[in-house]
Amino acid sequence: MHRRTIGNEPQAQAGHAACRVRNIAALGRAALPIDRDDDSDSSRPAGLLMRGKAVMLDPSHVEHPRVVVFLREHYAQYEAMRLEDAPSVAITVERVVGWGMLEERE
Repeated sequence: MHRRTIGNEPQAQAGHAACRVRNIAALGRAALPIDRDDDSDSSRPAGLLMRGKAVMLDPSHVEHPRVVVFLREHYAQYEAMRLEDAPSVAITVERVVGWGMLEERE
């Protein structure tokens, strides 16, 4: 299961996060795109799109502190953000689609 907070992403725009929350609540589904970020070799774009069942987790949910810790340990941009008050989403991945050159380099 993949978890992340909603609305505090660096690219989030006013209203966009609220729309995403409404969609997840209404549909019970979400998609998470993951692009390979390789500044050293832009000739090898690749990524994954994970789709599955989704539920919103209130900041008071027992798993929410683990989401915040994980994000701050792995992504520097989240260190200064107030993630403790943001809802998070849990996605049970049912389908993964890859694109581009995903194989390992030698």
